[in-house]
Amino acid sequence: MEKVKGRRVRVAAGKRGTRTATVHYRTDDSVTPRQRRERAQAALAALFVCACIAATWLLEALVWPR
Repeated sequence: MEKVKGRRVRVAAGKRGTRTATVHYRTDDSVTPRQRRERAQAALAALFVCACIAATWLLEALVWPR
């Protein structure tokens, strides 16, 4: 889940001067090892399905009379 955070920093303000300002930025939660594993399994499953479809297509192309 994405969050918006803010941090007070010193920024330039004119000649040789600085001022304090709030800088906002977005953060994204880090991916846990479990989420990484689930994503990898989903990708491998999709690759397996594509391989099965391609193998079926190839088998029909080789065996089917022309």
